[in-house]
Amino acid sequence: MLDQHVLERTKTIIAAYHEALNRNQFIRHIPKEMKRKNDIERILFARGQENRYSVDELYSAFDDIQPYEIRQARLKLSETNWHLTPHADRLVTTYEITANAIDLSCRELFCDFRHGGYRILGDIICDLDDMYRAKEIADHIKHQDDGKDLNALLSNVYQTGDYRKTVVSNCIKVMTSHIEGAEKFDLNEVLKCAVALGERQFALEVMPSVVLENCRRDRR
Repeated sequence: MLDQHVLERTKTIIAAYHEALNRNQFIRHIPKEMKRKNDIERILFARGQENRYSVDELYSAFDDIQPYEIRQARLKLSETNWHLTPHADRLVTTYEITANAIDLSCRELFCDFRHGGYRILGDIICDLDDMYRAKEIADHIKHQDDGKDLNALLSNVYQTGDYRKTVVSNCIKVMTSHIEGAEKFDLNEVLKCAVALGERQFALEVMPSVVLENCRRDRR
């Protein structure tokens, strides 16, 4: 019969383990490349402007614009119906969307709607907004207080290259009382509880040696 206290603690630790992995996966998958760049490159190529304008330069034209201003600019893209703006009004409308100092030649490029060119301004703004929002979420995740177990599992994780290895190591430390204040458990009992909870994958990832030893014992 399973010890109910160990079962509940195992359940809590497993939940913290999955959450720690999920958070690291999210943080480490924040896009480092702007996903709409290819679309802009296609438009420039179709217009024969690929040598005149660098896509990276177009993005860097927004370097002095703050994240909250980019968010506002994204909203204004819809409010102004940018994709329907008449040619004569487009330059003025770019200042309505983003009033900050962007090179005039870039603004004139944004106003060229040939081959779907209206997308260039929106693609850049949306890419930057997505990046800033993802970073904001990541920063919030890193600095929130999530309780003893999850905080212990996340210890030094964001500073390491192999986050899975670090989370697993921290998880073992929690269960074997190598962290101050942690309760020590018999890993064989934890294994039984993990199996009862349907968390065999957790057992294989965190306690492979314990799983192997139990398999050998069962064969005897």
